[in-house]
Amino acid sequence: MAESHYQKYGRKCYEKHRERYLEKQREYYKETGKELKKAAYPERWGQEIFKRYGITEEEYQDMLKEQSGLCKICGTLPKEGKRLDVDHCHFTQKVRGLLCNNCNRGLGHFKDSPTLLVEALRYLLYSGKASVNGDTNTVLIQKLCDITGHGGSCGV
Repeated sequence: MAESHYQKYGRKCYEKHRERYLEKQREYYKETGKELKKAAYPERWGQEIFKRYGITEEEYQDMLKEQSGLCKICGTLPKEGKRLDVDHCHFTQKVRGLLCNNCNRGLGHFKDSPTLLVEALRYLLYSGKASVNGDTNTVLIQKLCDITGHGGSCGV
């Protein structure tokens, strides 16, 4: 592997010519990086989802069709040129659905824990900052009680 400019000339030279060095990196990426990624991406992507999640491109497309191309949580379309992420259980490795990047990362930040998600919802409801489709916090609290199996009053 070729030495980097920094390795070859040292810190002082790098700092002196940093902007020029970074501009060369940006140019190289623009000229080669994106084109190479675009050329190889479709083939690699199918292999990658099979290796990571055990599903084929056809199974992904079936899931996408079943979800009408929308995120399974928030119902949004992915950004142009992007795909929905494959969401899976980190314990069982079972694929759960296709999510937008925000929802998938959100679940990850909550460690895929229903308890943490319920606590976050409780926090939002009691801070008076939540509303969904015009429902009041009281209605949302009741829905949360129903979802968690606490019936009429769950003290959420």
